[in-house]
Amino acid sequence: GIYKQFFSGLAGSPTYQSLSGHMLVVDNMGAGGRIFNYQAGPISKTGIEGSYAYVLDLNGSGMKLSLGLSAQMSQFYLNKSMLFLEDANDNSVTYATDKMITPDFNFGGFFFDEEKGYYAGLSIYQLLGRSTDMMNDDYLTNSQVRHYFFNGGYKYKINGDIIIEPSIMLKFIES
Repeated sequence: GIYKQFFSGLAGSPTYQSLSGHMLVVDNMGAGGRIFNYQAGPISKTGIEGSYAYVLDLNGSGMKLSLGLSAQMSQFYLNKSMLFLEDANDNSVTYATDKMITPDFNFGGFFFDEEKGYYAGLSIYQLLGRSTDMMNDDYLTNSQVRHYFFNGGYKYKINGDIIIEPSIMLKFIES
């Protein structure tokens, strides 16, 4: 479980809560789940996520490929009563819905060689790239853009007690 409060002491500061778990289903196969809630002022996102992963043994001597997929269902909520407007008839709020449910998917792949010590991975978050427009395209649009993560590294064994592991991670966000 996780609880985070950002900028504690400030009214309406963002908070995040999450409860998750995972388990081995059978050899080389796992499943997991997560329930989460994020709130920042008048906006909140609550959801549930299920994950599945499988590890392929490529050569029987430590070379493996892990693949994972998760499906997520989130509800965005806009608490209009927390908004302070100069114009009570502001179109950005008047014509907006206060709730919207959105699905999404994430994917990841990770290649590694336990014997030789190198690894590389790719993951894509928010695969659908959907916009959450709160039923008001002109004023309240929140784009769920895809995030790409690439990583790689190598474990260099100096001796039995010391390992140096240079690695790199690159992140790209669609605009």
